[in-house]
Amino acid sequence: MYISCCAPACQYQMVSEAGFDRIVLSAQEVAGAPPDVLQTLSHWFHHRNLTCWALNDFCPPELKLCGPNYSPGQVERYVEQLAPKAAQLGVAQIGVGAPLSRRIPENFSRQLAQAQLLESLELTARLCRPYNIQILLEPVCRQMTNFLNGTSEVLALTDRCNAPVDIVYDIFHAWMMEESPAAARPAIDRIGIVHIAHAHNGRRLPTAETITQYHPYLQMLLDSGYQGEISIEAQMDGIDQSRLAQSCQALRQALTSAAAASRL
Repeated sequence: MYISCCAPACQYQMVSEAGFDRIVLSAQEVAGAPPDVLQTLSHWFHHRNLTCWALNDFCPPELKLCGPNYSPGQVERYVEQLAPKAAQLGVAQIGVGAPLSRRIPENFSRQLAQAQLLESLELTARLCRPYNIQILLEPVCRQMTNFLNGTSEVLALTDRCNAPVDIVYDIFHAWMMEESPAAARPAIDRIGIVHIAHAHNGRRLPTAETITQYHPYLQMLLDSGYQGEISIEAQMDGIDQSRLAQSCQALRQALTSAAAASRL
């Protein structure tokens, strides 16, 4: 299993030296990156030990994926800018969480919002297909958005997509929703990447002490046969290499323990 960290490009060296296998960059950052920055990043990914397989942080809040200000033309222009740059870096997956971009007014038709979000996802998937990039929709807890908060809701919506769209499974959001680990079992074959953070006044780095409360989620994933990428997605402001390395090691040890338990 690959262990990665969601971080801005400026923290590449710190993430690498902390012991991670991969870095997950912001899609917003990649979409806005000038050619010289893309060239530098591409060089790093091809000649150093830390690669980028996935992007998170899909789009700016002002780009609406559904709701009264939704515009498919704006989504199309954004993805046309993003997709070739992501492909240049070797990206294979783009996660769509975008809590503010999919927040809808309370009186807005949820049926219409679902239709609009489906159109956004299908459009994004179609534009990314020539670059062999998979799109993943993420359940986001109700503390951050009011639309599609649970794993079962997201699975049901992606099942309706007329384009291949899979799922980001975020343990932080599942925990915030008080969602049982078992709720993700029906989606296990559709999970493209897993995110994790410690839920305490926001998303914090997991530590050897705090990660124990998320063991049931890790155990469920391994018992179900998941062997993909798991990424720490925490608030990175003020984080130093030592703390990041400890968090990476804590996650590795937790996965080792869960794997050992799965073999019993």
